[in-house]
Amino acid sequence: MMLKQAKNMEREYCITIHFEESGEADNEKALLLLYCMMKFADIIHYYPTDLVSDKECARIIKEEGFRIQFKTRYEPYELRAFFSKKCSFDIDVGI
Repeated sequence: MMLKQAKNMEREYCITIHFEESGEADNEKALLLLYCMMKFADIIHYYPTDLVSDKECARIIKEEGFRIQFKTRYEPYELRAFFSKKCSFDIDVGI
């Protein structure tokens, strides 16, 4: 996980999510995760982007993970708690 400190005390994160029980519904899990994150974060970008109509999304997420770039005022320990409840996750740099 990469971390940048913004001037207004928001932090920017780039994370890769790997769902614990990966499968055909990974695109639906990704949509639900984004919806939950919108309550505390500004989503900048995510990949794959077409989670609804692209039939390859679930395969891409299973093989490569679901990447999300976002900003939030949440502290790293709060994010760790959130993601540990929702999914397993890669930490590239650490939060």
